[in-house]
Amino acid sequence: SAEQPAASKTVRVGFASVEGLMEIGEDGSRSGLVVDYLQEISKYTNWTYEFVDVSPERITSDFLEGKYDLMGGVLYSQGFEDYFAYPEYSIGSSRAVLLCRNDDESLKSYNLQSLNGKTIGVYDRATEKIRRLEEFLRINGLTCTLKYYSWEQQSEEGDLYTYLENGEVDMLLGNELEANAPFRAVASFDAQPYYIVAQVGDQELLDGLNTALASILESDPDYAAERYAVHFPDACGLDIQLNEREKAFIAEHETIRVATAEPFHPFYCYTNPRDGHNGIVFDLLEKISAYSGLQFAYVYADSYAEAIQLV
Repeated sequence: SAEQPAASKTVRVGFASVEGLMEIGEDGSRSGLVVDYLQEISKYTNWTYEFVDVSPERITSDFLEGKYDLMGGVLYSQGFEDYFAYPEYSIGSSRAVLLCRNDDESLKSYNLQSLNGKTIGVYDRATEKIRRLEEFLRINGLTCTLKYYSWEQQSEEGDLYTYLENGEVDMLLGNELEANAPFRAVASFDAQPYYIVAQVGDQELLDGLNTALASILESDPDYAAERYAVHFPDACGLDIQLNEREKAFIAEHETIRVATAEPFHPFYCYTNPRDGHNGIVFDLLEKISAYSGLQFAYVYADSYAEAIQLV
């Protein structure tokens, strides 16, 4: 006979409003990376959730007092196993970003070698994030100077922006939640993994988490990356900086004429509505228009050879 689903179990979950991880809409709906995972987990465990709303400042202390069973968005650090029961699998990694001044044309997101010899400001207690940064620099063959700042040197808002603004450092090591800061992101890389943790000693919940997370990973290996991109849309994107020569080109050439051959799937697919998209070339040029202001006019040809002749 088919395996019977597990009996429904109500699980208390601490819920603090943190952008991208756990959010409450105006209509009371809950969303975020942690929420997506909890919904998927419930398909395998038959759990229902009782959300306990709490401030971000109190969520950890309330969890340690046993006020709820699960807490999401927890980063791993050595020694934390005494306080949190970590499952074997994460719900995806946070992203670290290197922020630079908007007017610094020497740093180019498309050329990592432009980072060579630069100084990066880091918060000295962010040891795991610094380790990931050093790994990123090593993998890409980059040599940078790290300048360490203490808790006392942070602003009242808890950031190091002043040191970037005044030129003391060329870049700052930040995170995905700072992608909208008054700077541009010149590089981005995986930082610490996020976890949904259970109470230490609650083996039943921990087993349920492990089984469900393994099943999610097996059925869709890209689930974490896909959901992360939805909830942190700015974290993986880098700001494109145009130099004066490029700006002058755009001002002079407001519209670029593009020869297009039809049909030439998957590059031009506008003749077949069943394809569901206009084609790679159209999609790419649309993105270029969005950040550059350049417009593109299409000149149609009956064949690829004729398109070449038009050029």
